[in-house]
Amino acid sequence: MFTRTLVSAAALGLAAWGMAGADDALELRQSYAGHYVLPTMVGDRGPFPFILDTGANHTAILELLAHQLDLSLRDGVPDTLYGLTGSNATVILGVAALDFGAGPAPVERAVTIDADVNADLVAFGIIGTDAFRGQRLEINLAEYVLRVEPDAPWDLDELDGRISRNGMLLARGTVSGIDTTFMIDTGATRSFINRALAEEVMTGRQMQRVEVFGMGPQGGNAGEVGIGTVRFTGLCHRNVRALASDFPIFETLGLAQEPAMIVGLDLLDQGVIRIDFANNAFTIDSSAACRRRSSSLLDRNMIYDRWGDD
Repeated sequence: MFTRTLVSAAALGLAAWGMAGADDALELRQSYAGHYVLPTMVGDRGPFPFILDTGANHTAILELLAHQLDLSLRDGVPDTLYGLTGSNATVILGVAALDFGAGPAPVERAVTIDADVNADLVAFGIIGTDAFRGQRLEINLAEYVLRVEPDAPWDLDELDGRISRNGMLLARGTVSGIDTTFMIDTGATRSFINRALAEEVMTGRQMQRVEVFGMGPQGGNAGEVGIGTVRFTGLCHRNVRALASDFPIFETLGLAQEPAMIVGLDLLDQGVIRIDFANNAFTIDSSAACRRRSSSLLDRNMIYDRWGDD
């Protein structure tokens, strides 16, 4: 049985966070579910923990928090939210200025999420890619910091990933030598492959069933399988294990018919993601040339993921 519970900002220690350090580095903190969260002000209320999610192109707010902030759901625009395991009804709301430490974000609207089955996410919302329109962003997961408009210049020629029209971070690379399209998702704790890729890499391999929950009422099942070596942009990992599924998210992204992989935090944990939203390009730098991953499952069999928006 799942119970919907909201934790206070103080429970995550957010009240003690500095919103920005001397070098304008914003501290990222991991929830026990594995997501990176930022203390976020909604108008003059907060801070509330919001998940930093490159796999969501719309910023989102938990319905219960919207009620707490007296945001009228009846005045919102009904819509459909598309996520990892399915779709869900949502409402697009006008929101007060959101500030996660870098000044007001360019977000005037947010979608609502109802996370009944996902109380353990201990987050009040999601910071999507729309919060960084026209900006440069450096997510350093090795040092647990986020920098918006970092001082150091970047060479655009080194940004070999692209940002799609709907704000998704996409790159081309290989999985065990198979040409694959990758989507970078800092809102996912695990990495997923679609059926088209699974059929090519899973021959003769066994899977272990894993239950997966998105940030909404639907859940789903996936099979964990070894997929070998993963290479794209500046990232390389050997002995990778991923979750194979035919979840609707691949159809939503237009990636159902070709080998594709959603890259989660299990492969991004020591990387530096540099994103240039003005030029629709990004890259990932890894501290190791080609790291070997653990072949074991995570400590939990319930993998908590995020909801994005098409």
